Formats: sequence, structure tokens, C-alpha cells
Amino acid sequence: MPAKTNSLLKPTSRRPELTGLLGALWFICSLAAASACYGQNTTAAKPRAVADNVSSDAAFAQRRVPATPSPVIDIVEIQPFRLKVGYRHDWLRDRLLVKAGLLVVLRVDPKYVVPRDTFEPVLYAGDQTVQRLSQGHRSGYVIGIIPGQVDLAVAPIWFGRPQLPERVTPEIIKAERALANRAGIKAFGRDRIDRARRQAIEVDDLAALLRGAAADLVLKYSPDEKNLAEAWRLPRAGSNVPR
Repeated sequence: MPAKTNSLLKPTSRRPELTGLLGALWFICSLAAASACYGQNTTAAKPRAVADNVSSDAAFAQRRVPATPSPVIDIVEIQPFRLKVGYRHDWLRDRLLVKAGLLVVLRVDPKYVVPRDTFEPVLYAGDQTVQRLSQGHRSGYVIGIIPGQVDLAVAPIWFGRPQLPERVTPEIIKAERALANRAGIKAFGRDRIDRARRQAIEVDDLAALLRGAAADLVLKYSPDEKNLAEAWRLPRAGSNVPR
């Protein structure tokens, strides 16, 4: 369309002050709109640091990730198990197939297990990552699975540097264990492990382990998390496997 037929596309020289004012208003409005959109995007992109049900004290701990490496306080129960059908261990990048392991109850400093939406201190046992089944930030007890055959009489259990467990590799574990050794973190010893060990069990699969032995331990040591035990005992307990 020719410019002369539409004066809105080509301002005339007779009203320069109006043209300048309209231009300034358009620029200010554009900046405001862009700022609003940017603010929405950055807010939406920020993960919540702590879950909704975490106290303000836990929120403070969330901002201050505790020093690592650090040992667990105690090992309370050890339940060796075998599975007729294995499952993939998601708390390791290689996702090894687990058909046997140790179901354990660990007493921990709660600040190491505060719920986080970002990197968290990873729990290790010897040359494995521990699959945490419960949170434990209120009770101070964590119920977890140590996959495979690990001799806890000689293998230490400790919290390593913050990381996403599913990204952990054997090389990372080796480096973390070297740090634990230099920090003087030791295994509990044969006597303590023998006192904590229970009779070995065999069950069909991970879902059966969660429904039975794991749920019982949660109710005994971390009853504030009884919703976990209830979820595991639903007909589709396999869909409630912790990740």
C-alpha cells in the first residue's frame, strides 16, 4: 500500500511532538511487557528448594548443604535378601540388575537427608550407592537398599559430595571412597554388623520386598512416613518404587 494513502504508517512533519510522544510511550510499554514475560519465565524455571511439607528449619538446612564426607551414625538392622526377579538399580548411572542385596536401617544426622530438588549428599556403602527408600529427615533413620554382596564389616557407609545419584559412576565412587578414607571414616566392624544382621529372606521381586520387610521397617523406625508403607502395600506397589 502506498505510504501517502495511510498516514499512520508515515507520520507527517507537522506533528513532531506527538510523534515523539507516541514513540516514547510505545518503547516504555514494550519494555514493561518484556520485563513481565521475563519475570514469569525465570520464576517458572526456578525449582522449589524444599518440598511443601518441609519445616522452616529444614528449609534453612536446604540452603546450607552439610560438609562431606561424613559417616552415618549407626547401623541398626541388616536384612539380607534375594529376589526371584531382579530390578534395575536407578541410583547408579549403569543401572545394574539387582537380584540380591541388603535391606538396612541407618541412623543418620537429619541434615544430610533434608528433601532437596537439586544435588544432595549421596549415601555410599563400600563401592555401591545406597538406594534410599525413606527420607528420614524427621526420624533420623533411613531405610535403604545396598545392592549386591557388600561386607559391611570392612566397607564404610558415608555421605559423599552432593550429586544426583543417577549420575554416579564407578569412577565417582572410587574418588568419594578415597576422600572418606582420608577423612578417617571406618567400617562398623564385625561385632556391630553381626548384632545388626537378621535372617536372610527370599521374595518374588522388589514390590514384594517393599510390601513386606521394607514397610515393616518404615513403620518401626520412621512412622511419620507411614504413607510410604501404605503406598507399597497397594496392589500396584511396583509403581511406587523410590527413584
